[in-house]
Amino acid sequence: MKQKKNTNWVMLVFGILLTIIGVYMLMEYGNYMLSGKSTDINMVVAAGNIEDYKGQRMSVEVDAVIEQFAETTHKWNGITTGKDKHFVVWLDDGSMIAVGVPGKKAKPVEDLVEQTWDYINGTTNELTKDKVHLEGTLETVGGELKKYYDECLTAVGVDGTNFAVHYYQIDCTSSRTALVLETVACLAIGVLLVVVFFVSRKKPAEQAVSEIPAAAAAPAAADDPYVQSFAKDAATEAEVAESGYDDPFAGMRGDDAQGTDAQG
Repeated sequence: MKQKKNTNWVMLVFGILLTIIGVYMLMEYGNYMLSGKSTDINMVVAAGNIEDYKGQRMSVEVDAVIEQFAETTHKWNGITTGKDKHFVVWLDDGSMIAVGVPGKKAKPVEDLVEQTWDYINGTTNELTKDKVHLEGTLETVGGELKKYYDECLTAVGVDGTNFAVHYYQIDCTSSRTALVLETVACLAIGVLLVVVFFVSRKKPAEQAVSEIPAAAAAPAAADDPYVQSFAKDAATEAEVAESGYDDPFAGMRGDDAQGTDAQG
């Protein structure tokens, strides 16, 4: 019983946590999920307030990619479920920013690397006209990702003085559809677990009341000594009446109503 109660409380905590996550995602990405609109990162950079857009959905028309600087592998129980590739993107104002793209959708971005270096080296006179449209969430670059980001920038000659560097990444690994599904799933499962918790707590109490044995509620007449004594006397009288036996001592005990009346 104790283990079951503990399980119920874990279910409640997990349900509340999922609900909070769902509400957070709805508040954070609600406008994007409902309207499908995102903010152009080039406009944000030009305005000089990129830090104000952290956590918001950004879009970028990519026509220049300096290099891929990292790859993130996703695993579940030791099985690889997917990979994300991270690139240094050259924005319209000449500054650099990181972009994370799912491995399955990275090919168009990878193709721009060679074309970009052809432009830098003077092999071509212009960047590609076939820009790659990307949308994602603006996040800060930190941890190991920042280390690889810096190493890549240093390797290509970007030190922050000749080109501005933004330590932000446009994470394009979650699509609008995926965000909607994740938000709905968190809210639905979270609310369901909370409801099940309270229903399961109420149900045993109702069962405990309804399942009280009738014998416990009131003693049976057959088991009551007082009731049994009356039943026994009645049975005896019925047997005497049926046998026709006349008790000679009945008058002495006052049981013979006729004899009593004669004396009076």
